[in-house]
Amino acid sequence: MALQLGQTLFNAEALDVARHPWIIASDPEKADRVVLVNLSTKPCGTPPECIIEPKEHGALSRPSYIRFNEARLRDLSKLEAALKKGLFQPSGNLSPEILKKVQAALLASPLTPREVKELLKKQGLPA
Repeated sequence: MALQLGQTLFNAEALDVARHPWIIASDPEKADRVVLVNLSTKPCGTPPECIIEPKEHGALSRPSYIRFNEARLRDLSKLEAALKKGLFQPSGNLSPEILKKVQAALLASPLTPREVKELLKKQGLPA
């Protein structure tokens, strides 16, 4: 299964890791690494908050917040291998409008790691 821009994945639950949705926020066809950002039901508390409502994505049961500080770059090949091993389960794609909202919030937040912002900008997102 090829990973796609805007695709959501749920990590497998483990003893010390709760099951959470993750979003692929950069285009896997444009780089060998992707931006992966976590959603949580707990707000970050730092503006600008980015909330995705259950009506905006069918896999969500409660309002979910982008965890800017947990956004990271992941090697595409390792993420694909984790998906094949069942460490992640695909859960549909975000609409283009919601994806743009997430990307804009990642670029705007002071909590987003610099390397995440750099990759998004390299892929043509406005700063």
